[in-house]
Amino acid sequence: MRRLVSSAALAALVFAAAAGTGIAQEGPDEVAPPAHDVYGTVLGVRGDTLSLQLRTGRTLDVDLREARALQHVVLLTRGRPVHVRGNPGVRAFHAVAVLKSHIGPASWPPDN
Repeated sequence: MRRLVSSAALAALVFAAAAGTGIAQEGPDEVAPPAHDVYGTVLGVRGDTLSLQLRTGRTLDVDLREARALQHVVLLTRGRPVHVRGNPGVRAFHAVAVLKSHIGPASWPPDN
């Protein structure tokens, strides 16, 4: 099972990279933080898959298994704006956290 890197471990990796000591490597029990944040509105949930409507109108399937295992999922009700952290996969976006979000697209930061 993947785990998030602690703040101290992440800071050490960033410091090592910034100090030019070579390539920072992860330890055996550490996993790199998620690379992407997306914002959208809950369309529905079926099993472990969240259907999320993005600000562009496109629908994104989100795999919730890891986020649920980590207990990092807010109540997912239809129409609720959420912030999803994770990484893209072949068939779905793999979430490590689903968080509450701002009221709507006008106040959402850019996706990355």
